[in-house]
Order: sequence, then structure tokens, then C-alpha cells
Amino acid sequence: MKTRVLICLLLTLATAGCGWQLRGSKNIAANIDALTVTGENRYGKMARSLAEEMRVQHIADTGTQAWNLLLLEEEMKENVLAYSDTNNAAMFEIELIVRFSVTNSQGATVIAPNTERVVRVYEVNNNRRLAMDREMQLLKDEAYREMANNILRRIDFIAAQKQNP
Repeated sequence: MKTRVLICLLLTLATAGCGWQLRGSKNIAANIDALTVTGENRYGKMARSLAEEMRVQHIADTGTQAWNLLLLEEEMKENVLAYSDTNNAAMFEIELIVRFSVTNSQGATVIAPNTERVVRVYEVNNNRRLAMDREMQLLKDEAYREMANNILRRIDFIAAQKQNP
């Protein structure tokens, strides 16, 4: 019994000591206190993904020192990369493109209109036709989460530079 406890303790210490951590558990936006997300599609998938990531990162959505993220355009594309020998699509590329700009709390533009892109590749498996739609949706959701993280990292980088001139 003592041996098992000791082994569990050693494994826990080894895991914690190597820098391993759960995905999404690191605060990637430590320099942003508040961020307001605006745009034409304020209730779209990208805005919802940003709101969820802001909640996880403990970023307020309003405040006197809030930065402003303006979502200009978002586009989800599904491109066929390869065809099978029966002329059916065998491989897709899911491409999420978001165009945005950012202003700081004083209203100065810190990121001019810019484009961020996330790509996922999906191979069609003809033996699992029923699961393909669900898997495609999971890949799209993952692309939106990664896009939200990428945008928050960019803003955090700029915010860190403004705090430490």
C-alpha cells in the first residue's frame, strides 16, 4: 500500500516537474484585463468562441480600461484537396479566416485590420459515413477555439509591450 502511494506521488511530481499541463489551463492573456468584442456578427460562432475563451482566461468583457476587438469578417471554407479513384472527395481542408482590428483603451489602433488563418485537414473514411459530419463539426469547433487563442495571444503580446516600454 505504501509503495503504491509512493509511486503515485513520484509520478505526480515527475509530471508536474516536466512542465506538462492540461490544454487550455495556461493563462495565455495575462496582460489583458478587459476586452470588448464588437462587429457585424456579434453573436456568431467566432464571437461566441472568443467569449468562451475570455471566460476561461478571466478577461472581463467590459471595463474602463477595456481593449476593443472589432471582428470585420469571418469565413469558413471547405476545400477539396484530393479525390479518390472513384472521383469522390477523399481529403478536405477546413480553412477559417478571420479579419479583425484592435484598439486600446484610449482608442488608438494597435492592430490595424489584419487576417488570421487556421487550417485543419480532414480525410474521408468511406467506412464511417455516419460519423463524418460529427467529426467535421468537431474540427470546425476546434478551429474556432484555436482562432480565439491566436487572437488573444496577439492582443496579449501588444498589451505586454505597452506595459513594459
